Amino acid sequence: MLKLVLILLTALPFGGLPWRSVGPVVSGGRVVSVAGSERDPAFYLVGSADGGAWSTSNAGQSWRPLFDGERVAAVGAVAIGGTDRDLWVGTGESNPRNDIALGDGVYHSLDGGATWTRVLPLASTTIGKILVDPKNPKRVLVAVLGNPFGDSPERGIYRTTDGGQTWSKTLYLAPDSGGIDLAATPDDGTLFAAMWEFRRTPWSSNSGGPNDGLFVSHDFGATWHDVRGNGFPEGTLGRIAVAIAPSQPKRVYAIVQNAHGLLYASTDGGTSWHAESSDPLIDERPFYFSRLYVNPTNPLQIYSDSVHLTVSNDGGQTFSIAAPGLHGDHHAMWMSNDGRRIIEGNDGGVVFSVDGGASWRRNLALPISQPYHVGIGTGRIFGICAPLQDNGVWCGRSNTLAYPGITAGDWHYIGSGDGAWALIDPMNYGRVWASSGGGNFGGEIDRVDVATGVDATVSPYLRDQNVVDPVRLKYRMNWETPLASDPFDARAIYTAGNVVWVTRDEGMHWTQISGDLTRNDPAHQHISGGLTLDGTGAETSDTILDIAPSPVVRGIMWIGTDDGLVQITRDSGKHWRNVTPAGIPSWGRFASISPDAYDAGTAYAAYDRHMLGDNTAYLFATHDFGATWKRIDAGLPAMGPVRSVLVDRRDAAIIYAGMERGIAVSFDHGNTWASLRNNLAAVSVRDIRYQPDADALVIATHGRGIYVLDDLQPLREYAEIVHDTAWLAPPQRAFTRSMRFRVGLRYNGANPPYGATFTYYLRAPLATAPTAQILDSQGRVVRAFTVAGPKHTPVLENTVGYHTFTWDLNETPAHAWKSAPGWNSGSDAAVQVLPGRYTIVLHAGSLTLHHAIEVGSDPRVRTTTTALRASYAMSRLLVGDLSALDDALNRLDAVHATAMIATVTSNPKNDQDNDFLEDLLRERLQTQIQTMNPYVAPTAEQIRETARLHALTRAALAKINAFLSHPQ
Repeated sequence: MLKLVLILLTALPFGGLPWRSVGPVVSGGRVVSVAGSERDPAFYLVGSADGGAWSTSNAGQSWRPLFDGERVAAVGAVAIGGTDRDLWVGTGESNPRNDIALGDGVYHSLDGGATWTRVLPLASTTIGKILVDPKNPKRVLVAVLGNPFGDSPERGIYRTTDGGQTWSKTLYLAPDSGGIDLAATPDDGTLFAAMWEFRRTPWSSNSGGPNDGLFVSHDFGATWHDVRGNGFPEGTLGRIAVAIAPSQPKRVYAIVQNAHGLLYASTDGGTSWHAESSDPLIDERPFYFSRLYVNPTNPLQIYSDSVHLTVSNDGGQTFSIAAPGLHGDHHAMWMSNDGRRIIEGNDGGVVFSVDGGASWRRNLALPISQPYHVGIGTGRIFGICAPLQDNGVWCGRSNTLAYPGITAGDWHYIGSGDGAWALIDPMNYGRVWASSGGGNFGGEIDRVDVATGVDATVSPYLRDQNVVDPVRLKYRMNWETPLASDPFDARAIYTAGNVVWVTRDEGMHWTQISGDLTRNDPAHQHISGGLTLDGTGAETSDTILDIAPSPVVRGIMWIGTDDGLVQITRDSGKHWRNVTPAGIPSWGRFASISPDAYDAGTAYAAYDRHMLGDNTAYLFATHDFGATWKRIDAGLPAMGPVRSVLVDRRDAAIIYAGMERGIAVSFDHGNTWASLRNNLAAVSVRDIRYQPDADALVIATHGRGIYVLDDLQPLREYAEIVHDTAWLAPPQRAFTRSMRFRVGLRYNGANPPYGATFTYYLRAPLATAPTAQILDSQGRVVRAFTVAGPKHTPVLENTVGYHTFTWDLNETPAHAWKSAPGWNSGSDAAVQVLPGRYTIVLHAGSLTLHHAIEVGSDPRVRTTTTALRASYAMSRLLVGDLSALDDALNRLDAVHATAMIATVTSNPKNDQDNDFLEDLLRERLQTQIQTMNPYVAPTAEQIRETARLHALTRAALAKINAFLSHPQ
């Protein structure tokens, strides 16, 4: 029976099902704007390409996300105003490479980023620069580049004089030209603005046109006139960077992309100019870099962002690499007024200097990695591989079985370049297939042995393609060359360029199993770039983006292309059929196709035309092998284009749509939709994978790394239980684990909570808050949960929606000695349960809901049932004695029996008091509990000491009871 449910699309109660960030953070990611404080040397503000805005109050040792609750995560510019709580964020990255994300305007915060106001709404845009008047922080200028994929009247320079309450656009040239840079003198209100004509399509980029220019204002942006002649270049100028020397405000520098030179300088405030340098080192890819900075104390020291961070100490006549060891591709820099403190942003994150650039410290604590896709392995604890933009391929695990989480050291670097796809080999989980863009071979494919690091290049087409028109190539490979394995033949690995190949001998030989499956338009197969050619392969077009073999019937395979086609074979590639949905706008990207797991004729296809200026969400479904298609995107949340799609592998009615600003879910084959963003920032979800052993969803967000949604069963049940007063999900099997502690490493990912996690649903808050108990096979309560429990007791929520709580597989902890400090209260002592069958019982109003749960022993630990039971029995005896003693101490406290208390405990108040006070009975019990291991049978000495302590406890309790019966 088809599940039908009326679903409100706004506030569905999924927030209690959190996405778990697993990293990798150690890899870095693209930082596009930075700012520092002159008031607080440890405070910095950072904007990332699609990972939000961040601040640090300890010079980068840790970072706080500021923008996770907003409707967009792509940042183009940040600025600090009159105080360190006066923050500005311009959304949408203005370095318009192929993977950028668009923004929706300018935001302002007056409370350090706790809350934001969208003060300058813009529909689909990128922000080049925000400039705050240092004398009057209510005066702000914003350079709006606009949408690089289409014309827009929103482009230009905007000005506010009242802190963002009202705005005027004071400089506008044309709908294809926008603001990219701003620079101001510190004194007289003179400033410069750079305007840039740029357009990108899926197959080209074009920098420069008649509407480029450098403009000057002498009234802080109220009026403008262009800078032309007197040594400044004429004609098409391309992207321009401009900077003013703070210590000599008449000295102005500009990088101009034009064909006549690169760096120009003026010593009279921009009236006349002279060329200083044409060295391409200072701006190797002008459309991607073009930023200048002048040391506030030295007008002749200039920094330029390029592939390298370059520096000149002679006013631009000569340049050298400022810091050879830094990650490449530099985009942003800020220097303190004394020229000593520097923060610099690049494709690998941020770096700091506190000595004017003499030395640098790389910071890898920002979780802003940019995977295009994600590869996953098998097992309840499974491998994860993240191919990252300009940061290689990193592999880790979904759970490291360590407190307090996943560390930087848990991720392993296995490949360089611009990682695109990663595939964990289904025949050898220690082998990873990875594709990467940006190299001389186009979409290079490598086969990596993770244990040894042996890396074999196994591309099916090796032809140096550096600055070669794709029309000249035998095969065209996409920047994101896809990989796939065959569900019915683990030896078979597929890849594709404009054709599909398969290998069954680990990449030593490839067999072509298709002809050209693209539109193959020669007009779209040329190196582009505009004034400066850009031949990195990012614009290679007429290629295949996704390979999707059917998991139902052998030989069925779907492919999607970057020029708007869907093709299918039903005989392992012998014959192909174009099954592109009819009547759709052309030339978009079918980057994600998801075949159904039950019906071979059913598939879902995500179509994306944002690189053609069309931000419509397109999502299609077919049930007849592509003969007909139906659009199922009506009602999708307003999150931009659809970038990825997955049909649930256990319930074919559930569809997941990864979007430009989050993820959505449908419970009825795409008829209605709801946001599943939950605790995610509004990041671009580029890939969605299902992990069957853990029943988990794994997503690649292009700005915040990899996330996991653990245990999908509660979500699947939503359509059935939405009208129930309360519902308790059947729990997954749990395992006791021998957990490790790691100290001194940076933690940048979360493991699943240790123990058994339970999920329940409330249609509405209950008159009486819910409670829960864990029962053993004899019906004994071994653990209880309430809405306000003591220390170490999970709290149950009494609000509408889904909620989770976790049982740590311990019985009820020892009773606390209430007057002791928290660290010594005794409530940390608990006994791990034995493996076996238990029952979770949820009391929700008049309902009593229950499910069985199996608890297994750690499969990694070799032990016997006898040892487990012996350790359990002794631990229960010790914890029981401690509880009884603490109960007695609480009664003694009530009558202020200080002398009697002193007979059983030294009563330490600080944790080091143990070194100076003799441990009495209570401390000896605590120490003995700590010697116990649930997997190891007690030693003879443990048995002897426990028996002695038990006898002493019984005697002490007898004396205390006698005293309380006849107090003196």
